[in-house]
Amino acid sequence: MTEKCLKLSVFCLMLLLVFLVSIQVFSRYVLNNPTSWSEEAANFTQVFLVFLGGTLAIFRKRTLRITFFVDRLPPHLSAAIELVMKILILLFLITLVWYSFFAITRLHNQITPGLRLPKSILFVSVPLGGILMLIATLRELRESYAKWRSDAKDNEAKNVTMGSPQ
Repeated sequence: MTEKCLKLSVFCLMLLLVFLVSIQVFSRYVLNNPTSWSEEAANFTQVFLVFLGGTLAIFRKRTLRITFFVDRLPPHLSAAIELVMKILILLFLITLVWYSFFAITRLHNQITPGLRLPKSILFVSVPLGGILMLIATLRELRESYAKWRSDAKDNEAKNVTMGSPQ
């Protein structure tokens, strides 16, 4: 359900971004009179798109990863490293969300020149995307923890089997 909503949101934001950039290009190069608001609206849309698209990437497990060394480790050790990485990502996201609320309150009185909206509207995308990424990462953390526990039990059973006389 959440992934479908995210996918639809990202799709709609992409359509809006294409529409806004098309307006900007048309008004600038065809009408020779660029609009003041379309470029700013496109920037706002792009920032929201980055955070919602990042959340979608986490839900789909399509984030950038370099696994050259981790893939060569024993399964229980690679699962433990995966768990630690997820915890570090969670700590980063918690920090991001925490400080983004301070940025929003500081920027509330500043007005954007083109749209005449508070700049805090732009920065709402940071805690919103951060919270959604936290939820997705918590889900992944739960899966990583279950894999680590399973691999640890398998490794323990393997060690017991190898150590027992036959």
